[in-house]
Amino acid sequence: MRINPTTSSPGVSTLEKKEPGACR
Repeated sequence: MRINPTTSSPGVSTLEKKEPGACR
């Protein structure tokens, strides 16, 4: 799991839905 600055953003949920591979 890679920690990205976007993870702290409230829109991380939306990013995960658009790009599920970004979380891994």
